[in-house]
Amino acid sequence: MLHLRGVFCRSVGAGRFYSNLNLPIKTSDMIEFAVRVKVSEPLSFTLPLPGRPGLTRVDLEHTGASKSTSERESVGHFIATLKELDPTLTTVSLTTMDGVTVSKCASLRALAPVPLLLRLNTATLELEKEGSVDLDDTMNESESSAFGTVKRYIERDTRTSIPIDQFYHMCKNVGADDSTSKKWLAEFQRRNLVLHYDQSKDEALRNTVILRPNKGDSLAAFQSALDPVLYNLKHVRMAKESEILDVTEEWRKLAIIDTELKTAAKKAPNAKKWAGLAFIASFYTGMGYLVWDVYSWDVMEPISYFVGFSAVLGGSFYHTLTRRDAQYTNMWTRDYEKGLARLQAEKKFDPSAVQAAEAMIQAMKRDVQVLR
Repeated sequence: MLHLRGVFCRSVGAGRFYSNLNLPIKTSDMIEFAVRVKVSEPLSFTLPLPGRPGLTRVDLEHTGASKSTSERESVGHFIATLKELDPTLTTVSLTTMDGVTVSKCASLRALAPVPLLLRLNTATLELEKEGSVDLDDTMNESESSAFGTVKRYIERDTRTSIPIDQFYHMCKNVGADDSTSKKWLAEFQRRNLVLHYDQSKDEALRNTVILRPNKGDSLAAFQSALDPVLYNLKHVRMAKESEILDVTEEWRKLAIIDTELKTAAKKAPNAKKWAGLAFIASFYTGMGYLVWDVYSWDVMEPISYFVGFSAVLGGSFYHTLTRRDAQYTNMWTRDYEKGLARLQAEKKFDPSAVQAAEAMIQAMKRDVQVLR
C-alpha cells in the first residue's frame, strides 16, 4: 500500500518541521511529502487530499466494481476516483520524475516499481517504491532525486535570473549529462519555474535563465532583458532603411545610364527605318511620274518586272552569302541590340546591375517590414 513517510521538509532557515497527520493538511503543506508504495499492493493508496482533513485511503481494488480489472487498474480510473473523493481538485496529473505525463490508459500495477509525481492542484506528492530494486531502478531513483534537488535549488534561489552555464553546472553537480539537463530545463519551463529563450538572436537573453517568470520581479527582469533586443531590432531596421536609400540612389544612377544608352541605341535603326520609308515613297512617286507623265504603262510595265526580280535575286544572294534568311521584320530589333551592346561595352556598363539593384531593394523592404 501507499503510506506517508510522516515528515515533510519545509526549509525555513535550518530547521525541520513535522506534520501532525490528524490535523487538516493544507495544500501548501504538501509540497515535499514523500509517499511510499509497496510493489505487492500497487492499487492501495493513503494520500493527503487538499479538501479533506488528515489522510484519505483509496483502494482501487474495491472501487468501480462494474468496471473490468484493466479499467480499475488504469491511471484514468485513479484520477477520476480522487476527483470524486475530493471535489476541490481541479488539476490531477501523474508524471514521471522527469516530467513526462503518464497516459490515462496506463496500468498502475505495471507502474508500481516506477517512482512517480502526483500533482494535486498546485501541490505535488512524490510516490516512491518499497521492495527489491535492481540496477535500472536505482539509476531511475538517482535521476529523480537529482531532478528534485535542482528543482529545490531553483525554488530557493532569491535571484530573478541565473546564467545558463550556471544552470548546466548545477545539473552536472548532481550527475546529469547535457541531454538530461536540456530535458530538465524544458520540464522546468513547462512548470513555469523558469523561462529560457534558446532561439533568441540576442546573446544576453539566450544565455540567461529567468527564474519564476510569473512573479513581479522576474517579469520586470524579463522585460528589461527584452529592452536590448528591441533596441537592437530598432537600430537594425534603421540601418536597413538607410541602406535602402543608398541602394535606391545607386539604382537611380544606373537607371539613368541605362535609359540614355537605350535612347542612343535607337537612333541608328530609327534613321535606317525612315531612310527606307523615304526610299520607298520616292521610288513609287518616280514610277507614277514616269507612267503617267513621261511614258505610258506599256513602256513601264516591263521595267517594273525588273524591280521584283531584283528583290528576289537580292534575297537569294543574301542567303547564299550568309546562310540566313532575309527577315525584314526583325531588322530594326537586330540593329538596336547590336548598337546597344556596342554602347554598353564602350561605357563599361553592366545591364544586369539594374535588375540586381531592384531585387536588393525589394528584399531589404521585406526585411524592414518584418522588423517593424
